[in-house]
Amino acid sequence: MQGHRAFAGLTLALALTGAATAQTPPAPYPARAVLDAFRAACGELGSVESAAKRAAAAGWAPVSDRDATPLGRVIALGEASATQLLAKEGGRMAPTRLLTRTIDGEALHLLLTGVSLQGTRVVGCRLYDVGETRALPPGEMSAWLGREPIDTVMRGGMVQTVWEPGLSPAQETVELFFVRGTDAVTANTQVAGIALKADQMGKEQD
Repeated sequence: MQGHRAFAGLTLALALTGAATAQTPPAPYPARAVLDAFRAACGELGSVESAAKRAAAAGWAPVSDRDATPLGRVIALGEASATQLLAKEGGRMAPTRLLTRTIDGEALHLLLTGVSLQGTRVVGCRLYDVGETRALPPGEMSAWLGREPIDTVMRGGMVQTVWEPGLSPAQETVELFFVRGTDAVTANTQVAGIALKADQMGKEQD
């Protein structure tokens, strides 16, 4: 049951600001505002359709041309991989939804995906801040969640932090990714920046 993982393609870039001789330190990343928006959109994932409706009610707007966004290639690759896998195993995939919203000056994207296989449905929700160079500190997310992470994985320019349970008891985990914009990393992930990930598994409903 790995089709839903094909959409995990993660995010973050390396950029410098300020003059060559003197730089003004960037403002801290608006972690709480972004995390609150993430919980509101991804806290309950009964279906892609219901999650998209809640996100729209919270201020997220549908993206009309996903190929014009930094996530276009990631989505296309994920859909192709999931479709191939599900075809072999007799599963199906829900239409992917991509939405956008600006919070405290941060242009965010929300990706909703769903796969069904052997009576089980998995709905995925990813929040991306593509190209963000400031980290969302795992310690701040731990304070927001009220618990410490169970695992931290470092691969190249990517740091992945995992907590359990997820945003609700129905979700096993919630994950934070910080991907630096090095060539080696972006060659695999296609994008760099901050990403937040939640998945919810349940019984397929006809």
